[in-house]
Amino acid sequence: MEEHDLLRSILLLLVMSVGAVAAFRTLRLPPILGYLVVGAAMGMNGAEFIPESEGLAFMGEVGMVFLLFAIGLEFSMKQFMAMRNTIIGLGGLQVVISTLSGMALLSYFGASWQSALVAGGAMAMSSTAIVVKQLNDQAEMRAPHGQSALGILLFQDIAVVPFLVVIPLLAASGGNEIGNTSEFLFKVSSYALLFFVTLLVGHYTLRPLFQYIARAESLELFNITVLLVALTAAWITQSLGLSLALGAFLAGMLLSETEYKHQIESEIRPFRDILMGLFFITVGTKLDLGVLSSLWLPVLLLVLGLTIGKGLLIGLLTRLFSKSNSSSLRTGLVLGQGGEFGFALLALALNNNVMSSGEAQTTLAAIVISMAISPLIIRYNERITTVLLADTYTHQQFKDAAEVSEAVNEVQDHVILCGYRRMGQNIAHFLQEQGVSYLALDLDPSI
Repeated sequence: MEEHDLLRSILLLLVMSVGAVAAFRTLRLPPILGYLVVGAAMGMNGAEFIPESEGLAFMGEVGMVFLLFAIGLEFSMKQFMAMRNTIIGLGGLQVVISTLSGMALLSYFGASWQSALVAGGAMAMSSTAIVVKQLNDQAEMRAPHGQSALGILLFQDIAVVPFLVVIPLLAASGGNEIGNTSEFLFKVSSYALLFFVTLLVGHYTLRPLFQYIARAESLELFNITVLLVALTAAWITQSLGLSLALGAFLAGMLLSETEYKHQIESEIRPFRDILMGLFFITVGTKLDLGVLSSLWLPVLLLVLGLTIGKGLLIGLLTRLFSKSNSSSLRTGLVLGQGGEFGFALLALALNNNVMSSGEAQTTLAAIVISMAISPLIIRYNERITTVLLADTYTHQQFKDAAEVSEAVNEVQDHVILCGYRRMGQNIAHFLQEQGVSYLALDLDPSI
């Protein structure tokens, strides 16, 4: 009977998800919001069509594993080294200050310091899915504000690792104290050592393993091996008292440095999207819309903090690393929202009883609302900047155009090389021999 109920719940979720995702795509809003709405409307806090089930909860947890695995796959060490100043300096300051600010605000409203720490970290993260997709659609990913936003997002990907470690430690200590300082530092040091050992072992074993699997020319074997690596890494970290998501993220990071990264991304996409959808639905079931009317003030303040406060903070910090007021403000505008990592951290805290369901309501609602309005802000970020900075922005545009014109003023009858790696450099050498001027463009900052 329980299996029949589980199957009925899954079918109902699929029907509702198809309708919700289609509606949100029509409104040009992220599909993630559609899944959250389905969970909130159909769960035990809504219409109660979907009963609480260990099977659905486990599938949602596996969805979180694939979410972190997919984000780990997008991590690039080469890109990290090329943008290290922006990533570590700008991204580090943003995450630390945002976390402390969110923690202070939630503590003011009576949250425990453990809950405030997790919620502050959750709100420090921005939505990679929304920002990258929207900027790519608007051809702004390679603009100065797009590159600054990418650097901050890359650091947020790394910054989630300490939270994935700390949350189970808080749970192990009973959620009240972390024992004595020496014991806590010993645990953190042990996990840091295990972290680096895992990276080292994976670096020297995964590439040979996948080279062997690829020689078999079996798509089924390749897919099974990817699943095996992701779930084994998740199981290992869980066995060590940490989270499933941490192991999946580490596995994704290691596989991102292999030549099979893009094939892995394409092969896991179908079931990754389905399981991630279930994860966001399970997060949505934890959102109790009935109690939000009594929490409207903290929710409103957190939404303003995410969209305006966090945006201004990022804009001011970006200004320290940039000479342009306009690109700094635009960076803040595109990153002023919560993100997928926030849901992952909140779900992990709820599963480990570090945060109560009531304490999570305010943060969940604020992140959902900020993500709902974020696409509009990103879409009109240039227009908003023009209005706010007025003549300053126009002057900067003319200055940038003048610099480009001056740089290419002496170049006439030239060839433009799109890509300056081995083939591009060979063509450039040939053009030099023929006395033909050329300009070369490449996406790799080191080139």
